[in-house]
Amino acid sequence: MAITDAENPLLGETTCGSLLQKLQEIWDEVGESDEERDKMLLQIEQECLDVYKRKVEQAAKSRAQLLQALSDAKLELSTLVSALGEKSFVDIPEKASGTIKEQLAAIAPALEQL
Repeated sequence: MAITDAENPLLGETTCGSLLQKLQEIWDEVGESDEERDKMLLQIEQECLDVYKRKVEQAAKSRAQLLQALSDAKLELSTLVSALGEKSFVDIPEKASGTIKEQLAAIAPALEQL
């Protein structure tokens, strides 16, 4: 059978549910025992958890790198403004709103102007 048999016709893409249904059909056809099915499902669940854990760790690392880049950019901007003799720079709020990427993007033009 073609892989497209596991595709959801409404979405046009493969889903976890459609793949599980296909797996159960194959198990029924080959006569897989309930014990073996349970072992396989536990293994699939563990593999999914491992993938999610890796993705969360990658996202956390990326967030930490962005926070460091934001902190470095703020420090650089403050140092440059101070070196130019400015006493304060209104455009660098201590706790800016928005995402980290938005905050970093807001500082970038000021760094380019100096």
